[in-house]
Amino acid sequence: MRKYVFMSMLCMAIGGHFLASANVVRQAKQKAPNTVQKPNQAIGKPVTQKPATKEPAHAAKLQNPKAQNHNEHSSFFSSSSDSDCCKQACCQYVISSKDINKGKGVIIDKPGIWCLDGNACFNPKPSQYLPPDPRAVQAAITVKAGVSNVIIDLCNYRLSQTGSGTSTQTPYVIGILVPDPDPTNPDPEFVGAESIYIKGDDAIIDGFSMFGIRIFAHTRDIQIKSLTVKNCGTLASKALRPFPSYIPHSVSQNANFVPPANNAMLVAGIAIGETATTGMGPQFFTDPALPVYRASSITLENVTCLNNFYRGLFAACLTDVSIENCHFDGTWSDQEAISELDGTAPLPAGFEFTNDQTGDHDGIINMKVLNSTFNNTQARGNESIPLGYGYMGGALGFNSLNVTWENCQFNGTSNTFGNDDFRRFTAGFICGGIFDTTFDNCTFDGIKAASGAQGLHISGSGSTRGSKNTVIRNCSFRNIQQTGTQLPITLPPVGSLQAVGIWNNGANNVTIDNCVVSDIIANGPMLENSFVTGIFIFTFQGNRISENTVIKDCVVQRCLALNGGQTRGISVYVPNTIPVLQTRAIDLENCVVEGCVTYPGSGTIPGIQSISCGYYFEGDSDLTLDDRRDFPWSLNNCKALRNKGAASSLIGAVTQYSAGFYFLGAQRASVYKCEALDNIYGFFLQKSDRCAIRECRADNNLLAGSNIGEGFTDVGPAGTAALPQQSTSMFEGNSAYSNGAGTAHVGPNGNYNIWVNAGTSIRPLLLECVNATSACVIDPTNPGGIYLAGKHNLSTVN
Repeated sequence: MRKYVFMSMLCMAIGGHFLASANVVRQAKQKAPNTVQKPNQAIGKPVTQKPATKEPAHAAKLQNPKAQNHNEHSSFFSSSSDSDCCKQACCQYVISSKDINKGKGVIIDKPGIWCLDGNACFNPKPSQYLPPDPRAVQAAITVKAGVSNVIIDLCNYRLSQTGSGTSTQTPYVIGILVPDPDPTNPDPEFVGAESIYIKGDDAIIDGFSMFGIRIFAHTRDIQIKSLTVKNCGTLASKALRPFPSYIPHSVSQNANFVPPANNAMLVAGIAIGETATTGMGPQFFTDPALPVYRASSITLENVTCLNNFYRGLFAACLTDVSIENCHFDGTWSDQEAISELDGTAPLPAGFEFTNDQTGDHDGIINMKVLNSTFNNTQARGNESIPLGYGYMGGALGFNSLNVTWENCQFNGTSNTFGNDDFRRFTAGFICGGIFDTTFDNCTFDGIKAASGAQGLHISGSGSTRGSKNTVIRNCSFRNIQQTGTQLPITLPPVGSLQAVGIWNNGANNVTIDNCVVSDIIANGPMLENSFVTGIFIFTFQGNRISENTVIKDCVVQRCLALNGGQTRGISVYVPNTIPVLQTRAIDLENCVVEGCVTYPGSGTIPGIQSISCGYYFEGDSDLTLDDRRDFPWSLNNCKALRNKGAASSLIGAVTQYSAGFYFLGAQRASVYKCEALDNIYGFFLQKSDRCAIRECRADNNLLAGSNIGEGFTDVGPAGTAALPQQSTSMFEGNSAYSNGAGTAHVGPNGNYNIWVNAGTSIRPLLLECVNATSACVIDPTNPGGIYLAGKHNLSTVN
């Protein structure tokens, strides 16, 4: 007797969950390891293989029974193991592969361990119904509404649908379906079913036309482990879809597009939760009224979503999510996916998480993602036809609270549609309206697109919600390219953004710490107002504010505009056309920007070369000094090295300049112990007010082949480099050496290689011209060369 008790306990543990019932322990008998036992029920009666049910396997036919007593089987899930339960004969019920092969969907109608007994290829008959009738949806395996405490063990088998990759495949088919147990219950937090686990021993779910796994809301304690979901949703591609409206719709693609009534849908490898858009309500093809129902305690572990169409994983309105050691790679869309309905393509994402898409409340609450990848998301265009408005990324995230990403990869996103507008951008990760989010030791590398390539995009969501409290630590943003002239066609030059490492639009309280941003490249052609930048901070949405940004111990290298355009290593921008917007309180510490370069235009349609700046700060330059708001920016111990472009460029109505540190319309900026080496201008202030430049160094700033180049320059509140006006800023304790000759810019706002504060006596040594290649700067009010200590910011050339 002791032997049987021990073996039974071992069997239950190996199966994934220890069954505590004394009756089962006494009555279970061990069989040969490689056979499937017909186990006993908890009441001790033998159970034969579950016969195929005549009940259709679709959500609409399922009733909405009240939730069962979830405590009744709670001990059933008290322990787990990843061992193969099937081989250990721990299953209570068999999922018949023969029934699935015959096109009969299996209904799981009671708690217990359900095991697939072999490879199964679901071949459902085409439904006699067409949408919007939800009976068109069929599933190979369905957990009956309201049934809790279920383990679906696919063992090491393959669950697939026939006809994958062909236009004859049956539409609206799902591998495993967990419906909403009570779709009319108005309580978003109501739980009608819980403890539903889907696992495998390297099992595969392959080629379903709608979803590999679909789990609705009003559920709790959902686990998916140790399986692969691949090649799902392909039928929604235009080349294959059975009728024109069989296309995934998403408001994230085109906010003005309203899908046909009762026919909106999504396709994905895995979809969990419900939302008020894209037909993702509690019943298929419905967009419910608010509030949207939630699911909670979601775990994905060792799950791979590979080569799925449109979405690898879609998650909406979830609480307490854990994703570990998972891969959501190779998600795609293609040229043939363009919709006849609105002229746009469904742009793909490896993972999208969202709320109901209609309000500013949180969709995902408490999520931790560890050691996971969101790589090689692909929009496979033909490199010529442009898209409508839209965006894509390895991940898309909207309106979340308390999310951590650790050791994750968002690499290799690519878009080969012939875009010509920066709003159609491609990124490793795009997120908006996120609160309390951390990226730690993540990579956003190898992003390529015809236009708008970005590593990480953080902005607002909806009409009012910005992002708050974001930490980006120990991350890399490398090889992010606007492909441009690499395309087989030549697109015309375009304006605005082209390639960015980190984009922050209207995010509050952001820390970027110990990150590397390198090889941010635009192949062009570009106009003079197009730009490439490593880190871009600005406010341009609604009433959101980019405020309290700290960038420290970061390196930005090689921001390159290869055919026209401008480059900026770290850029802060306040648009002067929208007075209500603000970008303020930006602090930089111990940062290095080097090798940002622009090149002249070339080719049959050349771009227009513009400026290059290491650190670029633009405020409300069109406002008078009295009307401007305070934007206290500070830079401590930062370096700008070898940033070269056109010496100056007319951008809009303002001539701007290439500089290591460039301030346009800045107020009260503080710069301390910073260095500008081998740029064109070192420190350049324009239309700026009451800035302080202390203990800084500017050496060897010179445009090659010319005498253009200055150490410290301030052209005053309304002046130009040719006609400077009186400075209102302070330069104290600075030094410079071997910059441009500077003979064209003289007086209180000229080529100041050494500045002293007004009223400070100038030591006689500084009155001598010790650099034979440069002329002494003279005071135009005193042609004899007598420097007046009372004048503001007098200086000499060293």
